[in-house]
Amino acid sequence: MPARRILLVEDDQGVRVLMEHVLIGGGYQVDPAATLEAPRTLIGLVRYDLVLADGVLPDGSGIVIAEEAERRAAHLIDSMTLPRVSHSRHRKWDCRSSTGK
Repeated sequence: MPARRILLVEDDQGVRVLMEHVLIGGGYQVDPAATLEAPRTLIGLVRYDLVLADGVLPDGSGIVIAEEAERRAAHLIDSMTLPRVSHSRHRKWDCRSSTGK
């Protein structure tokens, strides 16, 4: 079985490198990015099992890239079954499926 693929979007290099190291050590394939713009081409071509994104990035919110990945990957997977976890400074943790349940 191929390694699960994770898109990691984090602008803090130290945090990004640490998370990438831990995830790779856990057997995951990781595509790291520091901004929202960097992974935009990949999300339409690659089937990600998980998108981990910082909520506050220099060019916007990580929630935007997660939602964009979900929309653009609809032809690759049934994204309606993927869980979604989000957090911001202004909201509590929100854990639900993308159908809102």
